[in-house]
Amino acid sequence: MKKTVLAVSVLVLLGACSSNDKISEREVKKSINQIYEDEPICVRIRLALDNNEMAPNYRFGDQQIKIKYKDVDGKKVNKAAIEQMDILKKQGFYKETGTEKIQLQDNISTTYKVWTLTDKGTRYFNGGSAVCIGHFEFSDMLYYSVPASSLGRHVSHVTYTVEPKIDRWAKPFLKVTDKNYEKYLGQEQEKSATFYLTNKGWKILRGNI
Repeated sequence: MKKTVLAVSVLVLLGACSSNDKISEREVKKSINQIYEDEPICVRIRLALDNNEMAPNYRFGDQQIKIKYKDVDGKKVNKAAIEQMDILKKQGFYKETGTEKIQLQDNISTTYKVWTLTDKGTRYFNGGSAVCIGHFEFSDMLYYSVPASSLGRHVSHVTYTVEPKIDRWAKPFLKVTDKNYEKYLGQEQEKSATFYLTNKGWKILRGNI
């Protein structure tokens, strides 16, 4: 599976029922969405630790992650980071394997929660640290040129828009990290492609996206 971060490459085959003199928006939408479903939007997200916490050398996708859960006074800390891990646990990417108490001095200790990557999580992260949270989908076909002959092909230039579709489970995960996550994910984007006519319908010209 090819992963992309806010950038998607499209190779798409349109149905054979396309008309020779126009391109169907329905066909464009269906075909583009089929491609985008296999090219997820993946972002690198930090552990949402408390501001006064020293960042451990952990990344999402690591085989094991330990996060301080209680401080020396027994007060719960790093609630946002714990929530992030709980969401990943619900998705089956991590399993919680217990707690670990670190003795600092006599009668003074801190408690950590420990998570271990699952087989599903290993496949999901695939050796990286990016979290895949959705994909782009077709939004609107703005316009296309009247099909005409060019270099021996019948072609049409299509301009359309796509927008990010965030998976339902990922929305609370992103919100824990940054309440304004939609800003850095971007909104609707304009794309263009050249389609050429084959005996099986309209096809996007390779290398033209």
